[in-house]
Amino acid sequence: MLWKKKSNTTNKISEKVPESYISISEFSKNFTNDISSILNSKISISYLFISLILDFSPEVLLFYLEVNEYLKNQLKPKEYRKNHAQKIINTFIKSSSPLEININSSIKQSLLDSMFNEDIPLNIFQKSHAQAFKQLESNLTNFIQKPIYFQMINHIVAFNNSFEKKEQIYHVIASQITLALKKSYGIYVLDSETLHSDADYLRSKSTSLTSSDLRTSLEAWARIFANKYLNTNLPTYNESCTTVEAMNPGLWDLNRKKDIITGGADSETTCTLKAYISSNSAPAIPDGLRGFANDQGMSNTRSIFDTISTRGPSMITQKKSQFFRSKWLFWSKKET
Repeated sequence: MLWKKKSNTTNKISEKVPESYISISEFSKNFTNDISSILNSKISISYLFISLILDFSPEVLLFYLEVNEYLKNQLKPKEYRKNHAQKIINTFIKSSSPLEININSSIKQSLLDSMFNEDIPLNIFQKSHAQAFKQLESNLTNFIQKPIYFQMINHIVAFNNSFEKKEQIYHVIASQITLALKKSYGIYVLDSETLHSDADYLRSKSTSLTSSDLRTSLEAWARIFANKYLNTNLPTYNESCTTVEAMNPGLWDLNRKKDIITGGADSETTCTLKAYISSNSAPAIPDGLRGFANDQGMSNTRSIFDTISTRGPSMITQKKSQFFRSKWLFWSKKET
């Protein structure tokens, strides 16, 4: 357990709350800062995943968790287990894999050689699994010193006290995964839909998991993670931006170009524009959603807002913001 229920309270301010109520300060005192506890809570493991994405090392956690899934499949047919082991090795062990983990060379070679065997033992990943656990343990000190760690504490307490709907908490965390993917890897999640709501189905059918392209593979694994641990699909970037901005109004650091945020923009427009400005470069915009250049020229210094009805039966409206002597071109889509 990551928290202890408060059996009795002497705090007069809290006299009317249930006896199970636990404050953030009390939780922090009783929280066990060990990797096993972190890995046994959906919320804490999700925040650890976000932290590792921001540190450019999510593969070690993804490998560790996928081996856990493999160990649960000991009653599955031999061919199923072999295919699963092959997927793990192709994703995390092969040198050509974009999500290759850092393990002992002899252990790595042993895993690669084992794939030529007809029978794959259940304990094939025993040594590499143990090494991954040690790497996660070594990352713990860095994790608990980050602001995101205290966000995790707040969400676990809110989850326990039911201050917020659990689905809302999960959605906020999933949104932070999406934003972390964008910040660290430039992965711009455009579609929140998945083929199936079951993580095992996605794992067995998705061809993107073993893709040689880092962004494609990592996004596919992140979708499975959100599905399994947060019971939700991975939100789109625009949706995530709006969600997190609503929860944390001061999240975005706008030390640059503060003057170009126009007050007439709606909240979603403002939020995403802030994210664009805060990033080093704007992500590529799909052709079907690309903004249109202003035909009237850019000789004036005022910002130009115009609404354009785009092509197609869905009648999507694009809001476009263009600024004088600025390369920023912002768009957002809304159903009319």
